[in-house]
Amino acid sequence: NCPNMKNFPMAITKMPELISLNISNNKQWGADDILAGMRGLATGPAAEKIQILYARQNQLEIMPKEFRNMKKLGLLDLAFNKIATIEAPYGKEFAPVQLYLDNNLIDYIPHDADGYYCGYDDVENFSVNYNKLKKVPNIFNSNNLYTMNSVSFGGNEIGTAEDGEMFEGESNGTYKGIKVKTLTLSMNPLKKYPKAFADSNS
Repeated sequence: NCPNMKNFPMAITKMPELISLNISNNKQWGADDILAGMRGLATGPAAEKIQILYARQNQLEIMPKEFRNMKKLGLLDLAFNKIATIEAPYGKEFAPVQLYLDNNLIDYIPHDADGYYCGYDDVENFSVNYNKLKKVPNIFNSNNLYTMNSVSFGGNEIGTAEDGEMFEGESNGTYKGIKVKTLTLSMNPLKKYPKAFADSNS
């Protein structure tokens, strides 16, 4: 927390050997300011070297598409921001081991033509608690060789979609399932047992 630092320090985005960065709890930075900083990091000389990025408790409203450049990012923590938009799926090459998007305003998680929002082969924790999701996104696959450790969608709005789906793609049989040790759906307004688990061999 640097309350006297009124603007995002763009000089950080020029550091060529940056591996770990914690810029959490800087709510004095405006949404455009922090977004410019995130884009700068993801397109700067250390974009493919950064492994750890903490940027929680800021004013970030958009998760930028440029994050796909950060292919070595192992931990990304954007919890307690104001993210309502994920600009684009990041694809299989963007594969954080720990991803925290809790306490934002996310109502949709995009995926590419192959179903990837990001890569999942090394996922330990994928957490999107307390957002605005009305369906479990169809971004995983129960046929994956790797079993994820923990995926959490607690405290969302799953079960309130107008078309009645709790899982994206369940009504037309395209929901691909999930292979995970611990799945959390607590504190969602689920109206029935999720049959999609059995149908997708999750």
